[in-house]
Amino acid sequence: MKKWAMILAVLLAVLTASAALAEDVAGDWYLHLYGLNEGSAVCFSAFSELGLKWDLTLREDGGGHAVVNLPTLGVKADDPLTWTREGDKLTIVVRGAAQEYTLADGKLTTMIEGTKNVWLRGELPPEYVEGVPFVTGLSAADFDGSWQCVRVTLEEESLMPVEITDIEARFELENGAGWLVLTRESGQEVGVELTGQLAETEDGTVLTVRPLDENATPSTRFMLREDGVLVGLDDVEGATYTYYCRKVESE
Repeated sequence: MKKWAMILAVLLAVLTASAALAEDVAGDWYLHLYGLNEGSAVCFSAFSELGLKWDLTLREDGGGHAVVNLPTLGVKADDPLTWTREGDKLTIVVRGAAQEYTLADGKLTTMIEGTKNVWLRGELPPEYVEGVPFVTGLSAADFDGSWQCVRVTLEEESLMPVEITDIEARFELENGAGWLVLTRESGQEVGVELTGQLAETEDGTVLTVRPLDENATPSTRFMLREDGVLVGLDDVEGATYTYYCRKVESE
């Protein structure tokens, strides 16, 4: 009797674990980043208002749908799919073609014809949401903290958002001054000392920081949004870079 009880307990644990795995990935996923690598990718989400989409719906029973709408390429489809999972690897089959995905950090990633694609689910991260008002009446101390750059866009003639994350950037600010810390892929850190100046505008409080070494980098104009995202702007050779930063909470 004890033997059968142990077998049932093991089976129940296996079934529960399998259900948990399904719940981890079941839901609606939308294509977020598309590019040669995640370090220099087009933010696909930014074009959703144009009707562009590449959505994956994964059901707990291993079925689902893939919905693609790319008007500029004349591609529109709504196909059933099946999926299986082994650890952090998913295999999704659409129209008989199997594609392997990796699940990590709440993202699904895959390579299609040498191009990396990243899917997300749930709400769009706040740094990708536009139109959030800026805060007014701030002091220099209100910008204090360690700010990790989580998104960079480059506006040129094409107005195409470009993700630039090959080099990590962090702004360490204290009472209007601080450091810009750049970390390369090798782990090497480069620091640029900054000094700042506060000003009040109709749109919000602006903290303009510039390097003590005037030949180092251009100045950056920071404004704090109501949702807590720090947004910085600078102009380099006619191109406007926008930096979106999240505050790193101390442990």
